[in-house]
Amino acid sequence: MTKSTFITVLNKMHKGNDKVTALSFLIDSTRLGERVCKELMRHNWDASKIGSFGTNIYHFFEVCLNEDSAIEYTPITKKNAEYYINYLDNYVAAYALHKIKQYNIN
Repeated sequence: MTKSTFITVLNKMHKGNDKVTALSFLIDSTRLGERVCKELMRHNWDASKIGSFGTNIYHFFEVCLNEDSAIEYTPITKKNAEYYINYLDNYVAAYALHKIKQYNIN
């Protein structure tokens, strides 16, 4: 799956407020554990601006992958929204991005 497809699918679920399907999709596409995906959802779902949840999640993986760089995680959030960041190590982020690319959405 491409980056844009991943983002689009999650953004549609976010617009429809479909947390259950979004969580299942996140687990299936990234192959990360349920606990990790629930944490990602919990800290990003309500704070993300409508239609930006997928962008925030993918960008988060990219930032975690390049933890040595000066790139900061700056999610697109609702006005005055608070969010908590618990970064993944770069191996986990690389694994998630790799699995997203391999994921076949049918």
